[in-house]
Amino acid sequence: MLIELTIKNFASFKEENVLSMIASKDATNEKEQVKQVGKHNILKNSIIYGANASGKSNILQAITFLKWFVINSSKDTQQGEKIKVNPFKFSTLTENEPSLLEVVFNQKGVIYRYGFEACKEKIVSEWLFARYSSRESKLFIREGQKISLGEKFKEGRNYQSAVRENALFLSVCAQFNGEISNELIKWFRNVHIISSLDDKYVNTTLSILKNEGNKYEQQRQVLMDLIKGIDVGIEDIILEDENVSLEKIIDKLPMKIARKLLDELQEEVAQDNEDKRLEIIAQHVSTVHKKYDENKKIVSLETCKFNMESRGTRKIFELAGPIIDTIFSGGVLFIDEIQNSLHTKLVLGLLRFIVKNQINKDAQFIMTTHDVNILGDKSFRRDQFWFVEKNEYGESELTALIDFEEHVRKDALLDKDYLRGRYGAIPYLRL
Repeated sequence: MLIELTIKNFASFKEENVLSMIASKDATNEKEQVKQVGKHNILKNSIIYGANASGKSNILQAITFLKWFVINSSKDTQQGEKIKVNPFKFSTLTENEPSLLEVVFNQKGVIYRYGFEACKEKIVSEWLFARYSSRESKLFIREGQKISLGEKFKEGRNYQSAVRENALFLSVCAQFNGEISNELIKWFRNVHIISSLDDKYVNTTLSILKNEGNKYEQQRQVLMDLIKGIDVGIEDIILEDENVSLEKIIDKLPMKIARKLLDELQEEVAQDNEDKRLEIIAQHVSTVHKKYDENKKIVSLETCKFNMESRGTRKIFELAGPIIDTIFSGGVLFIDEIQNSLHTKLVLGLLRFIVKNQINKDAQFIMTTHDVNILGDKSFRRDQFWFVEKNEYGESELTALIDFEEHVRKDALLDKDYLRGRYGAIPYLRL
């Protein structure tokens, strides 16, 4: 589970900002929203608010880059290739300074602290510590190309000279099958970042419907619990096969590409069997609804094409796959703009569904949103809310609700106070 994420001099975050998943001493909804990891109580969910262009999506940009760079810097970058860091651009003090990213997380009972500083040309520093007991142990510290190893990181002994300026030492050790480094890579692979603004996650949901086995049967049941729970009249979701001619598919391609592709395919098929049609079997989603007579009695079930459903229903279906996969497999799922295309009650329903199905799981969800109604929902704790605000110099600052200096009363109406500007992170209009 993620414990802390630190960002400095990356995108709009000029100064050091820390997203902490460590729970406060508040016992509210502790069973549903908190999991004990070592000596820490860790939040299962956090929700980040901020105005448009405040920088809240840059938190997801930071974790996206961090994940990609850790997994790929050794094998997918070449000597001399620029590192894709994104330093704060609106200050002469930072534009040429390194960006800093650090994560603290739990993997198989060990708490790791890993991070690095990098500029476009090279890794400036890199470090890895592990907490096997009450004390933190050094696994390695890197300063430029000098790497100091701890006693427990024997896997790094032969590869100190193999690391390039623009590659991470952790990535190099993982590429050579280091035991500890591969455990860390597994954790990063289980961090996923999606955006509700995209429509490309539907295949994850479709895999739940079409794959077989006990795991997918359980996931299908949870998927149907969600779809029925939002109460849009859907009784079932089915996959249907349909023969689709390749000509029909190619029709949608640009003319020049379509003609060339079709000519090549026709020529190959003609050599094999002149009468063979160019077809593929496509699967499409259908929903099942009840059909009523004039007395409102159920007479049959009616199948409808999925594209007849509302945009909100389709969006729930698209998001359901990554959400359910995370619930069953564990890991961390970041969701940007979770409220997109969804009525506020659907957003609340989706979040309550996540909380209900998270019990006894190692899944975490971190979401950005504009939907203020979540602030007033009693399913959540105050330490789960964060606000991002950008100042006049273009600098974003991340602040936890519980860190506001002015005491927030227990009976405070958080949603109304937020809209009044008490916690910042709202747009200020000059209209």
